[in-house]
Amino acid sequence: MSVVQELQSKIKELEEKLAIATQKNVREKIQIMSSEVVDSNPYSRLMALKRMGIVNNYERIREFTVAVVGVGE
Repeated sequence: MSVVQELQSKIKELEEKLAIATQKNVREKIQIMSSEVVDSNPYSRLMALKRMGIVNNYERIREFTVAVVGVGE
């Protein structure tokens, strides 16, 4: 195999890998947030806080970007 053929083969392989890597497997956006408190629901803690009267409208969390920062030793 010539150098040109090897390079063309490598380019094709990399393009295929790139196509696979750029495909997004994104779940559909949840239209109505469930108020059910279960471990599989990431909003369960917010709903619990709402029940305690600490959070008024937990659905507004969708309008914000949240950054969680950990502080280590």
